[in-house]
Amino acid sequence: MSYCTVEDVKKLTHANAKKFGLKDHPEDFEALIVEWINQSESLINSYCNKEWTENVPDAVKNVCIRLTSNMIAFYYARRDNPLHKVDDFNVKIFSSEIFTDDLRQDLKPFKKSKHIQVFNI
Repeated sequence: MSYCTVEDVKKLTHANAKKFGLKDHPEDFEALIVEWINQSESLINSYCNKEWTENVPDAVKNVCIRLTSNMIAFYYARRDNPLHKVDDFNVKIFSSEIFTDDLRQDLKPFKKSKHIQVFNI
């Protein structure tokens, strides 16, 4: 079960095949977004030490949408200008951080501990 849909992501980002240079290949655009949704789900599962197969909480769905949207924003930023000017003499590469602190904070209630309890009988 997917945590979000391509339509969910498109609603938030207003991304479309034309903006990605795939106007004549909308199926490639859809496949790219599905791939990024799968990657977002993997990041969420890894962070939470849990995988939802059904009854995905709305907060997790929301984080998946926002995380995938961050991937799209990063794509646009790097595509349009991989460097940005900090001041008159310095340039900086755009940060690749997409799994931001606010997303981690929203997932905290769903995070499972990896601690193993050892006890003697």
